[in-house]
Amino acid sequence: MSLNLFEQTVYGRRLLFTGRGREVARLSGIRVNRVRVSAMTASGFISALAGVMYVGTTGAADPSSAFSFLLPAFAAAFLGFTAIRPGRFNAWGTFVAVYFLISGITGLELRGVPAFVQQLFYGAALILAVVLRQMARGRTEVSAE
Repeated sequence: MSLNLFEQTVYGRRLLFTGRGREVARLSGIRVNRVRVSAMTASGFISALAGVMYVGTTGAADPSSAFSFLLPAFAAAFLGFTAIRPGRFNAWGTFVAVYFLISGITGLELRGVPAFVQQLFYGAALILAVVLRQMARGRTEVSAE
């Protein structure tokens, strides 16, 4: 049984509600500023921990080295946005998307494709995610009429 932070915890529901509409959350009695500050603090802590782990594994700190991680992260998040529950970011969809991306990149590496093609693959996956989202949105708009 997996723990879904947004659906099964009080803090997660407050965080989700605040993210969807600050004013409505405030009118519902949620301390919006406190939730936002705690979310940013947790995000900063997790990012700092990831940075320390990255420096520990590479042995050096280069401020421009993180740019190579942006496109794969965006591609995984937005492809996961369309995978399991279209229209909602979710952990299982992102897991499936990361597995798809890693399998594709590993296949490209085994074929001996040049390294720049990896970025093209991530970009194509991001475009695929946008197209799938638009197709899903069109389907829901048609069914709503």
